[in-house]
Amino acid sequence: ELLDNPPGFSWFHFFDEKAGDFISPSPTETRRLDSLDGTVEMLRQLMEQLLASGWQRENVLFIGFAQGGTAALQLLVDGRGPTPGVVVAVAAACLEESLGRPVPDGSPECSQVLLLQRDDDPATPAQLVNESVSFLARRGHRVQRRSVPGAAGMLGSEEEARAFYEFLGRAWDQ
Repeated sequence: ELLDNPPGFSWFHFFDEKAGDFISPSPTETRRLDSLDGTVEMLRQLMEQLLASGWQRENVLFIGFAQGGTAALQLLVDGRGPTPGVVVAVAAACLEESLGRPVPDGSPECSQVLLLQRDDDPATPAQLVNESVSFLARRGHRVQRRSVPGAAGMLGSEEEARAFYEFLGRAWDQ
């Protein structure tokens, strides 16, 4: 639960209530990633249920904003179990801690991935987005990064919407 007024919810822990500050990523810090593992397991179960119900994996799209995008990307980073055919992460990147984790053996299913970011997004540094793109590409995914002008936010401009829909058109046309 978030401390905002009114309270909200998050996909993983990011705030240390005892210290009263955000959890800083480091090679030995695992709280954010450990809490994200539970979310990834729920997403994996959702994928299994969709496939069991007759959905084709290439027709499944996970789209997430900020932490939701990170959760969808983590499903690809994790590399275990079925993954959606298409993932769009808006104002999101992989957690730094996950990029240093060993990946499971075997080739993951290839997903079409778009990381869509605004130029002035202080919460999602361009370097981390680029590292995420490289990591996911090494895992075998087809990854694109699009950066559009403006401050962080959800799909709110024509340019962002165009990038999103053009990507979907190409991803589902293959």
